[in-house]
Amino acid sequence: MPPCRRVYVTPPPVADGNHPRPFAAAKAAWVWLDGAPATAPSAARFANRFGVDRPTRLTFHVSADNRYRLSLDGAVVSRGRHRGDLANWAFLSYEADLAPGEHLFEADVVWMGDHAPGAQLTWRPGFLFAADGALREALDTGTGRWTAQLLPAYAYARAPGVFHDFVGQPLVFDGRLPPGVPVPAVTVRGPQPDRFFCGERAPGWQLWPSPLPDMLDETVSGGQARAVVPGGLADDRSVTAEMLAHPAKKAWQDMLDRPGERPVTVPAGQTVSAVVDWEEYHLAYSSVTLDGAPGGEVRVAWAESFIHPEGHPRAGFKGHRGELEGKRNGGMQRDFFIHGPDPDRPGPRRYLTETWRSGRYVVLTVTAPAEGDLRVVALQPQATRYPLAPLARFDAPDPAVTEPAALMIRGLQCCSHETYFDCPHYEQLQYVGDTRLTLLLTYALSDDDRLPRRALDLFQWSRSQFEHGMSAERYPSRVPQESTTYGLLWPLCLRDFAWWRDDPAWVRARIPALRSTLEGGLALLAGDGLLGTLPGWSFVDWVPSWPGGMPPDPDRGSLVNLHLLLSLLAGADVEDAAGDPGMACRWRDRASRLAGRLMAVYWDERRGLMADDRGRGSFSEHAQCLALLAGILPAPQAGRVLEGLLSAPDLARTTVYFSFYLFEALALYGRGDAILGKLAFWLGMARDGFKTPMEAPEPSRSDCHAWSSHPLFHCHASLAGIRPAAPGFAKVRVAPSPGPLPWIKSAMPHPRGMVEAELVFADNACRGAVRLPEGVEGELVWKGTTTRLVGGANSL
Repeated sequence: MPPCRRVYVTPPPVADGNHPRPFAAAKAAWVWLDGAPATAPSAARFANRFGVDRPTRLTFHVSADNRYRLSLDGAVVSRGRHRGDLANWAFLSYEADLAPGEHLFEADVVWMGDHAPGAQLTWRPGFLFAADGALREALDTGTGRWTAQLLPAYAYARAPGVFHDFVGQPLVFDGRLPPGVPVPAVTVRGPQPDRFFCGERAPGWQLWPSPLPDMLDETVSGGQARAVVPGGLADDRSVTAEMLAHPAKKAWQDMLDRPGERPVTVPAGQTVSAVVDWEEYHLAYSSVTLDGAPGGEVRVAWAESFIHPEGHPRAGFKGHRGELEGKRNGGMQRDFFIHGPDPDRPGPRRYLTETWRSGRYVVLTVTAPAEGDLRVVALQPQATRYPLAPLARFDAPDPAVTEPAALMIRGLQCCSHETYFDCPHYEQLQYVGDTRLTLLLTYALSDDDRLPRRALDLFQWSRSQFEHGMSAERYPSRVPQESTTYGLLWPLCLRDFAWWRDDPAWVRARIPALRSTLEGGLALLAGDGLLGTLPGWSFVDWVPSWPGGMPPDPDRGSLVNLHLLLSLLAGADVEDAAGDPGMACRWRDRASRLAGRLMAVYWDERRGLMADDRGRGSFSEHAQCLALLAGILPAPQAGRVLEGLLSAPDLARTTVYFSFYLFEALALYGRGDAILGKLAFWLGMARDGFKTPMEAPEPSRSDCHAWSSHPLFHCHASLAGIRPAAPGFAKVRVAPSPGPLPWIKSAMPHPRGMVEAELVFADNACRGAVRLPEGVEGELVWKGTTTRLVGGANSL
């Protein structure tokens, strides 16, 4: 394999709408296959054979619409492109050391159109390759000798249901259809100019370097053959004890254990299914290697878990995620391969999708053709995800804290790819509310903030979709979606970054987007000083009694107004940190006025609680949490609200997502005991066979959901109490709230190193040690007493 390294291109500062983009990538043209449709899914292979007469270091850049797989001399060197939007179209850059002689670049590019995942924005099919230096003319698309050939094997089915519009339609790859004849690639859009003339931009792709690393690319190995089903396992057919004990399981297990050496043979005209348990949750490109008679068909169906069927007392529930008997396939992601001879080499042929799938289980259904046997030589998906490697460590003597930790880390990893997303199996869409929790968890676990920066930028870019200037509820997404509640969370995300990371210049560059968001929220205030009719979906939480996750009086109730209040307060903090106290004063003044109206309209003196609605007939944990976090309650009222939050029997309860804010409120008042009491839900997941955390209590849709990993953040930030006390994490505050825990060990990344705490709690005292990065000061707060901490080791 030729040495190939990822390199990063630094964007120039953006001064105005005519800013230059001096990227080598912008010098190349976009190309496609002459005569290929631009309105229906199509695929093409681009190739450029070239030579060098001495050892050469080549820097090159690549992008495509939608997905590409680039190889150099037969070795895959890049997959992309990274998801984003047209105005900031990602390209990836690499260096390769070339030996003297002939070399070959090949790129398989698939354009799925509206069959692509919903987060995959597109303009039209296209491929771009650009080189630096002497090889530029020979290798740039538009000037180099690139050929293109149609790949008719790629086709996409149209499966029913909205979720296929989210995760992409099933691939139907017919290996019997050979590639077309190579012809010269044709230009579909010329090079991007260095400077936009009079502010005018060419249509379509506006190139910008991806700040992200390459996604993980490794083969999934192992797996357990759990069941074999002669005749095939239809989606509505339940797994039986006979299937689980079928004698052919050994042959399938041998194939999994020794891929390429022990193929499974399916006789002519027969169909059989095998249920494979990877024993871990994966994001992966489906891959199966086949041999034998052409015309055989294989379906690769991914599932997070199996589900109790209709007629069962717990129909729609999934139960223990490792149990299969009596359940049907609960997944919805699938692809099809029709076997045919490999035009490039004889023998077994490996099939690989260009859209990744997700789950714990694969149901592989093999149908041999009537005229010959079909052999399954290997089942080896290619795992992919953001290469997040947690640095943080946490330990405490409570299984509710320690047992769910691994599944929560895996949940964060499997909801992180070229963007964050809510869930990999059903939507793959990046939502502001979900993402705020995932960002905080990333800050607590890792020092890699490239994906958080990308997420914050994507949401600020999404503001152009709506006239109110707030971000979209989700982005990127081919179907725009707006939400006042979620749009107002973006300033909180920016404030979180400003405190947990140390890059004030980066934060200042996003203040125009912050102000746009806050002004957009204020413009929605009605004559009474509170929000009136709101655009979009005012989602707050999946409370069973709230239609569509919206609280009572969703447009004019307390919860949407509290979202605006918190947004204004976050904006004021950011303005102060950025050195503009005048704007900070403006936002705090508007927040103070809004707080006064909230207390006047929603405070119920009789109950000592904040009501959800103006009639004060509905009350929730949600309103109490946000009121406490906003700090709008005088001490006596705050005490009553906290008491009601813990004991009132009739409050609408937070579910998994909004329990993050419940934990935040409990941490604010030092109630780690109450947080620990809520962790039984996550301990139950660990003991029910989950590999990643679920979206909501049963019957739950998603078994892997970003927001459900937030208790791991609270282990470090609430139980151990380690949080930034100043912008840029310039000062560390350690305010442990251990509840009944006798000791806690926490190590958490900081922009300048690690914050480590080993604390023991006994006799109403806190003892132990705290280590801060050199040059960083802090404080330990315990039972109302503050102790100064210095950089390095601190003995308590």
